[in-house]
Amino acid sequence: MVTLDHALPVTSLQIWLADGRRLRSCPPFVLTTSVPFRELDDKELSLQEADLANAVIVQRPLDTQAPFGHC
Repeated sequence: MVTLDHALPVTSLQIWLADGRRLRSCPPFVLTTSVPFRELDDKELSLQEADLANAVIVQRPLDTQAPFGHC
């Protein structure tokens, strides 16, 4: 359980699995933003440092292409 400190900024975060479900375990994947497409690979950043406040996060299997022609 996460305890919120209401004196600090609060945001919401959505994580979408590639098949629309939530899983307890899954094959290798990356997390990306939706548009503009950006892979989230720095695990040390806070949500604020990564500029993810009110963002949509998408789970993508490692063997798929980036959306909209981005590489």
